[in-house]
Amino acid sequence: MKKIFSFAVILCMLIFCVPLSAACTPETPLHEKIDLTIKNYSNYDGLSIGFQNQTMQGMSLLSNESEETVNSKLKLLGKHKDGYYEEIQFEEENDGEIITTQYNIHAIQDVGPFLFVGYTNYPNVTTLSYKINNSNYGTKYLYLIDKDSGKMFDITGHHINLYTHGMHCYSENALFCTFGDFAGITKLSVKNNLLNIEEFLDTSKLLSFEFPIMTDKFNHLYSTPKSGSNQRFMISSQGQLSQISNAQLGANNIMYIGNQWINENGELTTATFVPENFTNLRHQSTIDANVTLLYQNNNTYYYRKNTENKIIKYTFVNDIEYTIEEITMQNHIRGTNGVALGQKLYFLSETSIFYIDIPTGQQTTITSQYFFNKLYLNAENELIFEALDSSLNDVKGIINPDDTIEVGITQKDFKIYFIAPIN
Repeated sequence: MKKIFSFAVILCMLIFCVPLSAACTPETPLHEKIDLTIKNYSNYDGLSIGFQNQTMQGMSLLSNESEETVNSKLKLLGKHKDGYYEEIQFEEENDGEIITTQYNIHAIQDVGPFLFVGYTNYPNVTTLSYKINNSNYGTKYLYLIDKDSGKMFDITGHHINLYTHGMHCYSENALFCTFGDFAGITKLSVKNNLLNIEEFLDTSKLLSFEFPIMTDKFNHLYSTPKSGSNQRFMISSQGQLSQISNAQLGANNIMYIGNQWINENGELTTATFVPENFTNLRHQSTIDANVTLLYQNNNTYYYRKNTENKIIKYTFVNDIEYTIEEITMQNHIRGTNGVALGQKLYFLSETSIFYIDIPTGQQTTITSQYFFNKLYLNAENELIFEALDSSLNDVKGIINPDDTIEVGITQKDFKIYFIAPIN
């Protein structure tokens, strides 16, 4: 029997603890477990972490993927569609003020339909972690932001592990993960402005259940087949348990068995479309950091497995039907990851910067002016290079979308560490 809980959007200033699905945390937070709504949310195309820039002194960048050292209190910012940033406000102004003025963000993670934000009340925390897990030092309050609506739900006191590989998966509107004290997989989704917490499957009762887990577009959940077997467990979105064999997930996020597919009711029916092959970098990109979406143009998607010299192109005719094409990159580039921006994949050698045109695979050299050592995207999606000139002077600059180069970087109003797109 599955259990379902919901977070209601409660606007309350009484001094008591609002229960979630179990007992309250031992120490009542100042904001009293009140759920919030980001003000003017439709004006933004991204949510950001950063601060209003007074000086860049004392900042030290460690890594875009692990953590960074910080010398200022980090805030939740909105990125406007025309490119500028502002500190977000809440519909509930007093409660939002408590969070944004008294606490410091020190952990964030973008996971499918949600953005998780961890706050600390320690004044001297100097690291920003890009992973949410039970061991994040100093996490006092934990929030889940629904990227579709801008609703911000307090999940403080509920342990969640989004760090361990294969222990979570997501669709367009749901996240499956370990959550709270439940010994299994929980489904998180937002319906009618409520955060639904559904105890979906107690994996301890299935002796041969294997991780990693995966889900399809209908929110059916699947285990990984055991070694040497082609059988996997399926738990339908209606809560029915079964075993299936020889199943393959298409790039349309539909599970196939031969020329049949599993429909929204969890039933095996004759497929109206079967992919020409089951190369599925779209799914792999959600569980494997080495597989990335390079570029999207309307209903066409370009993926690459890092260090490989080929790009996989998926063109969707509709939500179900698609074609697959393999694009070989010119000069057989292998062994480097590259930096994707727009429809270009940039590479660095010691004496040049060049790019591959993603739709065609053709190579173009931009500059051979310096001795280059770094090429990366900053949090604002600008392409930055670092190099030495012939006189051994340090050079830092930006490569613009038109391939022109600007040496020197101008200080901006906000220092941005992280952006999560919301559309």
